[in-house]
Formats: sequence, structure tokens, C-alpha cells
Amino acid sequence: MRRPNLKVLTHAMAHRLLYEGQRVVGVEFEKDGQLHEVRARNEVLLCGGSINTPQLLMLSGIGPREHLQDFGIPAKFHAEGVGKNLQDHLQLRMTYRVNRPVTFNDQFHSPWGKMKMVMEYAFLRTGTMAFPTAQTGLFTRSRPDIETPDVQYHFNNFTRDPETGWPHKFPAMTYSACHLRPDSRGEILLRSTNPMDHPRIIANYLSAPEDCRVAIEEVRLTRRLASTRPMADFIIGEMEPGPAVQSDDQCLDFARANGSTIYHPVGTCRMGVDPGSVVDLKLQVRGVTGLRVVDASVMPTLLSGNTNAATIAIAERAADLIHAQHAV
Repeated sequence: MRRPNLKVLTHAMAHRLLYEGQRVVGVEFEKDGQLHEVRARNEVLLCGGSINTPQLLMLSGIGPREHLQDFGIPAKFHAEGVGKNLQDHLQLRMTYRVNRPVTFNDQFHSPWGKMKMVMEYAFLRTGTMAFPTAQTGLFTRSRPDIETPDVQYHFNNFTRDPETGWPHKFPAMTYSACHLRPDSRGEILLRSTNPMDHPRIIANYLSAPEDCRVAIEEVRLTRRLASTRPMADFIIGEMEPGPAVQSDDQCLDFARANGSTIYHPVGTCRMGVDPGSVVDLKLQVRGVTGLRVVDASVMPTLLSGNTNAATIAIAERAADLIHAQHAV
């Protein structure tokens, strides 16, 4: 059985798709300052993620016709859904000062602490350098009447000085909470016709009332967790947002000013059976042939958790579909 022919572009910037009629036959890309073309024997797999995949599609004439016309790009296929339906987990970080030197902050600023971390990892593959950034997690509900958890926590045994970017010089820790099922929807738009220009990312975080309610509850829930033993025995006081932030409006202002992505963008090339979906159930892009999208952009809705495993599952499913179609 012959394997499907695969050519993978690495360390290169794709500029646009190549067509023969309505069939995608390859990719124009830049590498080391030079433009090149690579052509596919069977089909092109687009795996740019929820930001770059819709950008490349739009640069190649697949996207909302009016938006493409604004940049003088001929519409190969009008696909209103390209770039729309952007969803992401917004993370709120609340920080607390700790009363004893047990955090990564202390290890980082201690010569002996740094040496100990390196030696433990080098010889035993254990210690701080062998741990993930968030060593503890929690799934919980923002209110009792919700059927399944809608908030995820990551607990980090360090804090970061926003001015220097380095860990603080005193012991402290971070509670990071994110809303798992946001109602807010954003979009990806072109900034220019230059593939090297980053697209416009309009996240629209906290644009939905329910998302605002959950953000306020996350602040209050985090304070309840921090005041519960045994954690309360370690905590001196709240650094961010600080005890002055109490009202709903103040909590929401903190969320708007300090919330950040937890790097789970999905949905900008939504899969579905309706004409408005960008790809069909075989991940094939509507309106053209020879092109599939294989990344998190095809997810219709955001997962209630991290997106890595689901993205791997999408790739595994795509591999099965490709093998069944092209293997001989």
C-alpha cells in the first residue's frame, strides 16, 4: 500500500494558495527571502491554526466577498464564515503574597536555588524544571445551578513583575481562572494584502453579559479559595486586583483591564453541514476542491478545557480520511 505523498512547509511563510480552475493545487511561499511554489500531488492540508488559516484563505480569495473587495482581492469563493466565530478562553490572574520562601520566585532569585533546579533535572529528571507551569488545576462552577463546570483554574507557584518580566523578589503565587464556555464571539480580519503583516485579531472578550457575570464570580470565587485553609495559612494578602476592588463594576473593570488569552483560539473556519460552514464533515473547504483544514479553527464551539488533545484528535481523524481517499 503506497503512502499518500506529503510535502510539509517548515520555517517558511505561506503567501497564497495556487489554483487550477476551482482546484487548489499548491502553495506559494517565502523562504530565505525568496518566493517559491510547491505543488501537491493529491491535496493541500492547511494547518495554520485559528489565526493564520483564515488569513491565508482570505489572501487566496476564500472569505467574505465584501471584506476581500476592500483589499482588492478577487473572491475565488464567497465564504462568509472565514474568520468569523472566533472563541477563546479569557484568563484572569489574581496574585497573592506568601509568608514563607516556598515559591519559584525564591528559587529563581537564589544562586543555590537555580543550581539545585538544574542539578535535579540534569541527573534525576525531577524538580521544578520537570514540572509544568501550572502544577495544580481545578474545574468548578461559577454558580450552583450550572450542570457542569464552567470555570477552570491553573495554580502557579510564582508571580511576575510586570515592569521587568522576571519573577518577583519575594514569595508569591498566582490563581489563574478562565471561563470555559464563553458566549462572546470575535473575528479575524486582514490588515493588508501583505502575508507578512499580522491579521487583525478582534477577540471581543467580555462582550456578552453572561461572560461578564462569570468574570465577576471568578474574582469572588478566587478570594474564597485563597481564604480557605490550608492555603490561607500561607497567604499574607492579595496583590492583584487588591482589597480595594470589591463591587461588581470594580471586579469587571479589573477583568477588562487585566484579562488575557490562555491560547485556546478556535472556530474561525467552522465545520458543519450548513452552507455557512467553512469546511464539511471531512474537513474539506467548501467551494473548492483539493483543500482541507486540519487545525483548531474547524471546531464549531470551544471545548470546556484545554484544546490540545482535541486538536490532535482532529489531526488523527484527518489522517484516516486522507488515507481512505488516497491510499492504493
